[in-house]
Amino acid sequence: MSDLLGVVKNSICPEGVPVETLRGKTVLAAVSGGVDSMVMLDVLQKLSFEVGFSLCVITVNHNIRPDAETSGDAEHVVKVCAGLGIPCSLQVLRRGLVEEISAARGKGTEEAARFLRYEAFEEEARNTGAAVVCIAHNRNDRLETILQRFLQGAGVLSSFGMKKHRGIYSRPLFDVSRREIEEYAEQNGISFRTDLSNADNAYFRNRIRNSLIPFLNDIEPGWDSAVIHGAEKNMVAADDINAAKKNAAWTFDCGASGETAGKLSDVKPSGKTKGGATSGATLCKGKLSGGELSCKKSGCATLWMNAAVFDTCPFTARIALLYDGLTLLKCPKRIPYSMLASFSGGAGKVSGAGIKMERKSKKVFMSVVDDCSGENEESGFYVFVTHPGRYIIGNVDVTIRAAAENAGNLSFNLIPGKNPSAENRSVYVAETDEGCVSGVFKLPCVIRSGSSADAFRTPVGERKLLSKIFSDWHVPAEIRWKIPVFEDSENRGVWGSLYGYEDWFVKPEA
Repeated sequence: MSDLLGVVKNSICPEGVPVETLRGKTVLAAVSGGVDSMVMLDVLQKLSFEVGFSLCVITVNHNIRPDAETSGDAEHVVKVCAGLGIPCSLQVLRRGLVEEISAARGKGTEEAARFLRYEAFEEEARNTGAAVVCIAHNRNDRLETILQRFLQGAGVLSSFGMKKHRGIYSRPLFDVSRREIEEYAEQNGISFRTDLSNADNAYFRNRIRNSLIPFLNDIEPGWDSAVIHGAEKNMVAADDINAAKKNAAWTFDCGASGETAGKLSDVKPSGKTKGGATSGATLCKGKLSGGELSCKKSGCATLWMNAAVFDTCPFTARIALLYDGLTLLKCPKRIPYSMLASFSGGAGKVSGAGIKMERKSKKVFMSVVDDCSGENEESGFYVFVTHPGRYIIGNVDVTIRAAAENAGNLSFNLIPGKNPSAENRSVYVAETDEGCVSGVFKLPCVIRSGSSADAFRTPVGERKLLSKIFSDWHVPAEIRWKIPVFEDSENRGVWGSLYGYEDWFVKPEA
């Protein structure tokens, strides 16, 4: 690509917005010291002279590599900017902060570093009044992101990977390959640093870059263009989903008064909005509708929506609305898709991973269980099952289905000879993807964590405490909360085989 300046000139602004709109404004470049961002810096400086915008730089030292390495990258950027006369802001993160954020959010160090890096970008953009923040992601980065999200099971709304423009962010090298960037660096004498951690395949993204992509290049030339075209189709589908849910509104209500206006785009990962107002689980008595929300008072961890509006949205839009709710409630844990699918499919109540969703009083509710940022998983789970389908039970995906003809061989060892007949279609079982099957029960049924005070029928009609059953099975105290208890209108059962123990089910009468 011979005219990289022309490419950046045509891509720094969204389609239809002329680059001349940046004249007299400030452009902030996020520069790490690597070849991509150093080439972007060189091209942006040339473009600033041509267009007439002010250029400034931010570089972030994450302090997750050895001091000489990570400080060397930052110092290189500062030195180059000083030589070019470009203002440069150096942001140094406290060593250990990335690891702390990673643990708090329940995600990897790469995600935590990105989380903190973008917080720094947004703060610097406010301080400088930048109209655009340029990121040096290129075509290779785009492919890596698409593959990473595919392998992580991303849905349509995020499977397309990066966008060339998102809010104030622009990726002017979006369609430029890394090979073309490296050629430009060589031809123009661009100095840059090499991040040695890019060769470390302990990181998932590095394994994609260093192992998977070369393999795909060998076995299927041209795969990259096909993947990008597929991602672009998914982006169109995502736009359709967002349009389908634009009339749905989440409302925060914790009984507080006082309202202020804001936008979903103002909600930052830190839980702060532009201007410093707190967001996420601290929002209350406000609405999110088509990207709009209001109210930012503390103490709220519940939101609701009109159930009729929610249920008339297409299934994919209902899933998207639940993801919007999770974003606003600010729970850092990754919520299993099957849990959202169960609720979107009509389940009356689904809970787990710090979130509870339920339908009641013609409304759909989503709330944080205890404190989301420090949730104790041993607080348990509670799922109300009204119909067959996919559910998340604690941390396990299960299918609720009608009991097969051989259901009597599953778990009814307590009352021999009294198993349901083949004609009895009113009983159901839960089955994991690995084939572990529960005893039978009737619907509706509650599946929950047990309490030591729960009592169960014995074969002779007596009652036995769950604590005694667990003691007889020698179940360690730390996993007892994980073993599901089934409770229908007539009976209770214990699905011990899910964790390698016996089952305790009694036959529901037809």
